[in-house]
Amino acid sequence: MQPYPGLYRFFRFGWFFILIFLAGAAGVYTLLHTPPGGTITNPPAITKSPTTASSSAVTQKDKEKIDAWIKKNNFNVYGDPKDRLYPGGTPLFDETTGRKTDRYTYILAKHPQRPWTTY
Repeated sequence: MQPYPGLYRFFRFGWFFILIFLAGAAGVYTLLHTPPGGTITNPPAITKSPTTASSSAVTQKDKEKIDAWIKKNNFNVYGDPKDRLYPGGTPLFDETTGRKTDRYTYILAKHPQRPWTTY
């Protein structure tokens, strides 16, 4: 009889338990250190989104007409219905690119038919 039969059994099958432990530890490490949404191997290139109009194309007279149209139709400052909620609090900031848009550029993009010109 061997002096420590349990110890012999551990060393005989111990490599299997060590392998299972290391695999589990690697899995836990991966779960804890993976960013939300998975691993990004090639981050998307940030491109400037095309706009239909620029704020430089908006004259002071157009701005006054837009503001009057917003007030007359009881819209919010962005030309949308007053009860409209925006992710992040404003439609002027794109969280994916980190870019801000001018308020009048946003309004022109949302209303290319320029309804304020009829007033």
